Amino acid sequence: MDFNVPELDFESNEIDVAELLLSSIENYSQKISETRSRKVKGFWRGRVSRFFGSLFNQPDWGYQSYEHSQDINYYVVDLADIGKKVLTSLDSSLQELSTNNQALLNKKIKPLLDDYFNDLKYYLERFQGDLKDSIENHKLSVEEQNKLKQRISEFKERAELHRQDVQSIKQNLR
Repeated sequence: MDFNVPELDFESNEIDVAELLLSSIENYSQKISETRSRKVKGFWRGRVSRFFGSLFNQPDWGYQSYEHSQDINYYVVDLADIGKKVLTSLDSSLQELSTNNQALLNKKIKPLLDDYFNDLKYYLERFQGDLKDSIENHKLSVEEQNKLKQRISEFKERAELHRQDVQSIKQNLR
């Protein structure tokens, strides 16, 4: 018995890792504003004011307040979500692979096995008929008995080949 197993397409079962990662990343931005102070430039407004501020315990003299704003961007990656999506994708791929294997077995291998076993059944029925004929012809001459023995040994060899074929098919289907 001879049949070809088609090549499996592993690329169609690949998981799109980039899509899984990108769908689990969230981009956030936040605007942070704070009040800062800087030294006032100049001699009278700057240095003199700071000097008198230190004398009269006024630390803000000689300094100018201003608002500073900054945008901060950050990303949040949900690893649990990525794990769930990977498992879902794997389950989907396994289901698709199982469906494809069932289709392969039902459409290509099963008809070959059915034909093989039908041929084997026909062969064994003929063999059974020949055995019955040989029992009826038991009283034949020695020469005819030797011919029958030769034919029986040929049938036995063929039956052994068929038995080996059946065993190899069973092993390949596991």
